[in-house]
Amino acid sequence: MIKTTKILLAFLTTFFFFSSCSNYYYSPNDGDLVMLRKQHDGHISGSTNLGDGESKKLMNLQAGYSPINHLAFAGSYFKTSEGDNNGRFGKGYILSGAIGGYYFMPIEDNLVFKRRKNRTPKYPNLNMEKGILLDFYVGTGEGKVDNFYTDGGSSHFSFRKNYVQLGFHYIKKNWGLSYNVRRGKLNYSDGKVYNRLKIDESDLAKFQDLTVNNSFDLMEQSFRLHVGVSHFRYFFNITSVNETAALRDLGVEDNNFSVGFILEIDEFFRKNIKGEKQVEVDF
Repeated sequence: MIKTTKILLAFLTTFFFFSSCSNYYYSPNDGDLVMLRKQHDGHISGSTNLGDGESKKLMNLQAGYSPINHLAFAGSYFKTSEGDNNGRFGKGYILSGAIGGYYFMPIEDNLVFKRRKNRTPKYPNLNMEKGILLDFYVGTGEGKVDNFYTDGGSSHFSFRKNYVQLGFHYIKKNWGLSYNVRRGKLNYSDGKVYNRLKIDESDLAKFQDLTVNNSFDLMEQSFRLHVGVSHFRYFFNITSVNETAALRDLGVEDNNFSVGFILEIDEFFRKNIKGEKQVEVDF
């Protein structure tokens, strides 16, 4: 496991340092990676960026809950800001919500699928249940992006992102891999600009074009390595967006590299879903 982890971390680090670019109007947020596997699962996560932390900062918070088997709700808040970039300073955020479904298939060491059994163990098991998790989400989000210029001008846009997402997760006792891909539509609106004379002509032309050609197709993907125990895990995450010619002209951050944690608060939900009565669900 240690050798595999080192190889994956080396790959992630190389990918990050050779892929970053400047950001103007969009930065990809992590996919919905809350990893719900059974009824009453409740997971929260938080992450921040590594690398050029002095000029670029990001924060991503996620939460998910499964009220019944195979039904999932997820929400996230993503915020990013970038320092001096050739006389520009930018910041933005997006608040998203999604509904979807999942199917978890436990596996044994020989990769032969086994049948799940309802059981309430006497002592909690710190190891994660090995298996393969498939999930699907349909979501929407709203956000805002602001760009400021050292000479005093600024531009501001609101935007909406609608998307569908397919995820695959491979889970071992104390580590796992997650991958998801999202297809979506990005639409900008409510464009405002202040102190036009203080803004570079090329940036002003881009702003004016965005008020007319304000719809973009998106394809994003997230790759995550997570290590830890059943209720608390650390993770390393890369989220990237496939740059089309239109997105390249718009100006996007093509990838984000972050570290964070996942906290499973299942026991809180299980003990309180019916007052003080313990609800027996498989774990």
